Amino acid sequence: MQDPLYLGNKHERIYGERYMDFVDKFVTAATKLFPELLLHWEDFGRSNAATILEKYQDKITTFNDDIQGTGIVVLAGVLGAMNIAQEKLTDQTFLTFGAGTAGVGIANQLLDELIREGLSEEEARSRFYLVDKQGLLFEDTPDLTEG
Repeated sequence: MQDPLYLGNKHERIYGERYMDFVDKFVTAATKLFPELLLHWEDFGRSNAATILEKYQDKITTFNDDIQGTGIVVLAGVLGAMNIAQEKLTDQTFLTFGAGTAGVGIANQLLDELIREGLSEEEARSRFYLVDKQGLLFEDTPDLTEG
């Protein structure tokens, strides 16, 4: 913020309710001006990105490439591999190395496809392992970010 070439607002970053209020005001203004807009959320970080996407996905056309784009590209590659190997996706187990925005997005896209192909959500979830800087992650791993 001390850089004379910095063009942004010169105050500390906002979080929580104040942050979401700002996003709400932006979305309200943008949809008023452009009722059929697509909002592409870029680099909002996993906790904000997931919250924003979930909040608006049924209200406006919205997309987050870190969560959805990376996941769909990986899903396409995995489905192509299943076709070549003549194997079923529902017979696979997945390890995602990195549980950030992209890693969780990949897991979610694969999870959704497993459910579309007939597995229950519980069965589908049992096919996933996530590894991050803490090592193999479990539901009770301390200090996990929701995502």
